Amino acid sequence: EHTSNRAKLRAAIAALQFRAWGREGWRRVVVLTDLAYVAEGATRLLLAWAARGWRVKRGRARGPGGRRIANRDLWVKLQGAVDALRGEGCEVSFWLVRGRDVGGLGDYMCGAKEAARDAARQCPAVDTEEFTKLYGLLL
Repeated sequence: EHTSNRAKLRAAIAALQFRAWGREGWRRVVVLTDLAYVAEGATRLLLAWAARGWRVKRGRARGPGGRRIANRDLWVKLQGAVDALRGEGCEVSFWLVRGRDVGGLGDYMCGAKEAARDAARQCPAVDTEEFTKLYGLLL
């Protein structure tokens, strides 16, 4: 299922995989997101979800073992990207921001969202969960 939560998780993964941050000498990468689901999931919940077998706490869901965590496939990919960078000596942080909280960057965030929406409207719908990896170059 295509949701904005999945889109923003995929964007975070893509940002971490965009360049060989650690091998290029970066020691810290900060992912800014305006979605609490991504920021809190990556910083507070991810390891607990994995330890519980990718289920929410039993007290918060019906059935034995609790409800399955949504977007598990992407959370696993995100954790893999974070672990890979940590293995290269690069710390990864996730910051929750609002467009109005980042000064003049709010206009850039709004522009980026609009550009993403335009691109999505122009592309034919595809029934796939794979996405094209983009790579940055150090010049």
